[in-house]
Amino acid sequence: MAQSRQESVEASSDALLEVDNLRTVFRTGKETIHAVDGVSFDIYPGETVGLVGESGSGKSVTARSILGLVDTPGRIEGGELRFKGEDLVQTGWQEHRGDIAIVFQDPLNSINPVYTVGNQIREALRIHQGLTGSDARSRAVELLESVGIPDAPRRVDEYPHQFSGGMQQRAIIAIALACDPDLLVCDEPTTALDVTIQAQILDLLDTLQAEEDLAILFITHDMGVIEETADRVNVIYAGEVVERAPTDELFSNPQHPYTEALVSAVPTPNPYTRREGIELKGTVPQPSNPPSGCRFHTRCHKVIQSSDYDLEQAQWRGLLNLRSEVESGALEVDKIRQSAAVGEDVEPDAVSDTAIRQQVRTEFDLPQELPDRDAEAVLADALDRLVSDDQAEAGELLASEFVTPCEETKPEFTDHGDGHRSSCLRHRAEYQEMEVVSDD
Repeated sequence: MAQSRQESVEASSDALLEVDNLRTVFRTGKETIHAVDGVSFDIYPGETVGLVGESGSGKSVTARSILGLVDTPGRIEGGELRFKGEDLVQTGWQEHRGDIAIVFQDPLNSINPVYTVGNQIREALRIHQGLTGSDARSRAVELLESVGIPDAPRRVDEYPHQFSGGMQQRAIIAIALACDPDLLVCDEPTTALDVTIQAQILDLLDTLQAEEDLAILFITHDMGVIEETADRVNVIYAGEVVERAPTDELFSNPQHPYTEALVSAVPTPNPYTRREGIELKGTVPQPSNPPSGCRFHTRCHKVIQSSDYDLEQAQWRGLLNLRSEVESGALEVDKIRQSAAVGEDVEPDAVSDTAIRQQVRTEFDLPQELPDRDAEAVLADALDRLVSDDQAEAGELLASEFVTPCEETKPEFTDHGDGHRSSCLRHRAEYQEMEVVSDD
């Protein structure tokens, strides 16, 4: 991130795009999917803002909502999208179609294979700039040259299949620039490219931004790319932004456990230093049935422990994972029995109940005996019910006894200063005190 660009951004007084409590819902039959559920951020002229998260977190739906590309069965059902101060949800996108352009992940899915690249650029020039004939062709050649396509006067008449993957992505960027946009939305623009071409596209976007004073919304799951390109970052999980901060601050001092896990996966350029990787088990929850409280609590490696117990963090996480599997019916005792049989080198019918209980503990990283007697008593009782094929009662017991505050309370944002905010229950004073006591 160039310092001069950041200073220019800080000097800007008016946001180009303001996303305020955006809610985009898809209704299919009896199912309601909250794909984007209260997302807020802004973008100023000339800056790059990152929107990062795993697949299924709501990144692309956010992008399509900003461009007004969400169709039935989806619709924006709440919040505001203000572009240059005008509410797009209320007034529509028509007047700003040329002001906001998008670069999609896969160029072959966003470029027409039966028309030449030049024809597709000229079409955008005709609609958004009123250029036709030789003027449009000359401008199309200029745009191809500006995105680094060699021999542009000849290649302007070629078809997409005659371009390599990297050149196809450059052509898509040229088509987007034909609109003369103020905001360029890049939705995973480098994911399908190899590392060398990826670096070239990122350098191209940086150059174009400086030359055209573009604002860029860069959407990706790649934290390494975000670290190199963005001025500010918004981390999104299960349809909600959980942390936002200037890029350097986010990577040096992540405050939300989800951000911490994402940052831990980024390789460091120094071979003598390594980030300690944090493994997140499970997947982003279904937007049709999001968890209560903090949506990340079902996978969080720092999920808050009940005050009733005194366990190591990994043991508490293991108990909650077991509870989730049993409650949902995903834990199959027959499969546990088969795994135990393999370990003991016997037939499944010969596996003892004791071996099944031990196999469950092993699969959920739980010790032979928990150090907290009360927790151990609950776990032992639940395992007895499991081996007796009473999974429903085992689930009810675990759900009633192993409860985290993170599932009971939706966290509010905590302001860490200098534009750094995160939503995690651990930032509340009473839970910070608990952590200090636990460390002692």
